[in-house]
Amino acid sequence: TALAGATVKVEKSNDTQAAVDAGTATWEDVATATAVTVDAEVWFEKDKPPYKWIRLSYTLTAGMMSTTNNIIVK
Repeated sequence: TALAGATVKVEKSNDTQAAVDAGTATWEDVATATAVTVDAEVWFEKDKPPYKWIRLSYTLTAGMMSTTNNIIVK
């Protein structure tokens, strides 16, 4: 099924490794969600982030989507 629409957002957490591994960590949005219709590039840059964890969260309206994620931490 073709992608009908989706959003991607960056989320952060300062919870422990155990909470992240168990799926019980508390996640907060870092930035506003970006809409995806067919193709999208999302860039997020943060120098010396004050949080331990970061993840990408996807929400699909309908259909399927494939992603390639490149994460570089300095």
